[in-house]
Amino acid sequence: SYLGYCHALAQAWDDAVRCYGKALDLDPKNANYMYQIGYMREKLGDAEKAMEAYRDALKAAPDFADPAFRFEGLIGMRTDVDRAEKLYEELIGLAPDNADVHNNYALLLRDWAETTRKATDDSPPADVKRRLKRSGEVYEIAARLAPDVAQIQSDTGLMFQFYPCNFDAKKAKAYFTRSLELSDYAYRDAFDGLARLCHQTKDWETLADYAPT
Repeated sequence: SYLGYCHALAQAWDDAVRCYGKALDLDPKNANYMYQIGYMREKLGDAEKAMEAYRDALKAAPDFADPAFRFEGLIGMRTDVDRAEKLYEELIGLAPDNADVHNNYALLLRDWAETTRKATDDSPPADVKRRLKRSGEVYEIAARLAPDVAQIQSDTGLMFQFYPCNFDAKKAKAYFTRSLELSDYAYRDAFDGLARLCHQTKDWETLADYAPT
């Protein structure tokens, strides 16, 4: 594995794959070796084999964050959203308690909906509405799995404040408040979201409570 790492530093990707493969033969359950093989395959431009290795790494270690972060950049996920959905649903099955998988999936669905320019309509197209709804569901799971991450809490609040088809003032307020508490009241996005929510709901008391901070 160290020899593979040295080859990787030298950008000798084929040699790195070979060495990590030998390391994996000796330690066949090592998720890090699987991940490294995937990363080298990605460097070689072989997205399919990289995906296979990342999937194996996630199977071997469902809480492993690194492979979860690599999927989105492969195979044009932001343009091939149908394939992205299918893959992420599979990954959730493999790693049901991995907050990174859920967060990345929810973000991808939200960003895709934003590209249609219909996401903030009161009645968005059916495919946009479905994906925004699913994004909200997945964000809530991510927020439960990562209760101490201010960004995930704030992003989850955004799903229930910013998009009319998902609007839920009670949920949005709870997630924004949690994010602010976690960040010692320094997370700007949560402040902005809570301020917009208070204007929407005419909750001047909450807005006044946070204004001095």
